[in-house]
Amino acid sequence: NVLIKSVGALFRVAHQCSRLAPPIFLGLSHIHTSARLNAEPLKKKKRLDPAILRMREERRKRRIEKGIRQLKKHAKKHKPIEEMEVAPKLQKEIGLRHRTLPVLDHETCQLREAMQRAWTVYCKRMHENEASMMERVVAAQQKALDMLQEESPELYQAAVQVTMLCQLTRL
Repeated sequence: NVLIKSVGALFRVAHQCSRLAPPIFLGLSHIHTSARLNAEPLKKKKRLDPAILRMREERRKRRIEKGIRQLKKHAKKHKPIEEMEVAPKLQKEIGLRHRTLPVLDHETCQLREAMQRAWTVYCKRMHENEASMMERVVAAQQKALDMLQEESPELYQAAVQVTMLCQLTRL
């Protein structure tokens, strides 16, 4: 009630001043109130029955204890890894299944090295071809955009504007 009267008085004074001085805007952002104007009478706290409070507290404790039990129960379980477990039959036959690697002669080693070098050269050429193709595509695109800009700046602006046709998400 006091707040309404003081705001009304403030607007009356502002209205009278506006006749004398140039008009100014007095919005709500220019009004500052003190803590005393904002004070309201406190609401009465409802008294609850102590038995109800105790029951609520017990329910909360039981819920927390149940959650802890569930966490403990599921924490012990491990997913089995079948690849790590060796069958007993295979463990008995491990001596029979052991293979010795053959000793490679000098010619075979040289042949493998030559094949490895040839594969490396092939992969390098493929990478260079892909990179040069990408450079040619980008250069052609830039040339087309330059020609479009000379023809029509409006179309050029529309062409270079970023559109989000498909949302990119990082996995």
